[in-house]
Amino acid sequence: MKIVKADADLLKSRSRCLICMIAASFLFLLMQPCLVFAGDSRDRYFEAEAAYKLLRNNPAKQKYRQHWLECVKKFEHAYKNDPSGAWAPPSLYMSGKIFIELYRRSQKTADKNEAVDNFERIIKKFPGSKYKSKAEDEIKKITGTVVANKTAGKKDSGYREEKKDVKEEKTVKIEPVSVKQEEPEKPVDLKKEKDRNEQVKTPAEPEDTIKEIIAADNLKVKYAAESPVPKSNGVVTVTNLRYWSNPNYTRIVIDTDGETEYNHKLLKQDPSLNKPQRLFVDLTKSRLGDNIKKVIPI
Repeated sequence: MKIVKADADLLKSRSRCLICMIAASFLFLLMQPCLVFAGDSRDRYFEAEAAYKLLRNNPAKQKYRQHWLECVKKFEHAYKNDPSGAWAPPSLYMSGKIFIELYRRSQKTADKNEAVDNFERIIKKFPGSKYKSKAEDEIKKITGTVVANKTAGKKDSGYREEKKDVKEEKTVKIEPVSVKQEEPEKPVDLKKEKDRNEQVKTPAEPEDTIKEIIAADNLKVKYAAESPVPKSNGVVTVTNLRYWSNPNYTRIVIDTDGETEYNHKLLKQDPSLNKPQRLFVDLTKSRLGDNIKKVIPI
């Protein structure tokens, strides 16, 4: 009987040891993905950095937009591999830096918006990271470069400062200077200003086109408001649908010929039904224009 009892105690102790070993192994397996994600993010970041350095040393490839976007994708893969990890802020920062270089070459507003978007995500998601201050500095630089490209803007600001100083001192020094500059040199200044305005207008074409679109839309709204149909039934028409899309976000603008109320709701992701995160907007008392398709893939 004593031998049987000893064997039973031995079996119990062995089973306890086995359970402890299984539990320890299970905990180790749970922690392993975090280590794998961190290692993958670091490796992917260095791969992206190496590709970016090769592009910086290859002037021929720098002429083509696709090579810059390939580097952006590599940094985005490093970020998406572990969006809350230590390598997420530098990955977003480098993506923003590349879009800044693209903007300097292409002068496309979309590239500038992408850069600002990446930097703003660092500021919001990683307030304790050292890259937050770097991102804030880059946003200031982007704003500064836009102002610096406009030479006329520089002169206007300087002239306003002069005017303020003159008002504070209560002197009449501007009068003789303005007369001398206006009378003999007026035609010469106009030619120079035309040349300078032409130089400034080339990078600002996207902004001008957007202004023209807005002005055209305003005219459509004005004519629609004057027509009797909207007044009688109060129905607005969707005249256009604009969108910008990239791997990070999608921006959609819905143009209508009048004001109306709307409801919106963000639907959560449902992996079981293979449904991504969705946003729907319901415009009350509205209809699609004749030129708008019912289904538009984005």
